[in-house]
Amino acid sequence: MYCIVMLSSFFVIVACVLTAILVTPDYIEPNWSFLAPLIILGLAYSVYAGALWSSIPYVVKPNTLGTAFGLCTAI
Repeated sequence: MYCIVMLSSFFVIVACVLTAILVTPDYIEPNWSFLAPLIILGLAYSVYAGALWSSIPYVVKPNTLGTAFGLCTAI
C-alpha cells in the first residue's frame, strides 16, 4: 500500500512538472497541452484517495473510526 501512495505522489509531481513545462499562455490559438497533465493528475489523485481511505482503519482505534473518517472528509 505504501508503494501505491508513493507512486501516486510521484505522478502528482510529474503532472505538476508537465503543466509547468507544456502549458504556455497562447492567446492566438487554443492550446490543448493541458489535458495530458490534467488526466495524469486525476488518475494519481484517485489512486491516492483510494489508498488513503483504506489505510485509515489500520491507523485509528476502532472506537474513534467514525471521527477519523469525518475529519478526513472535512479536511
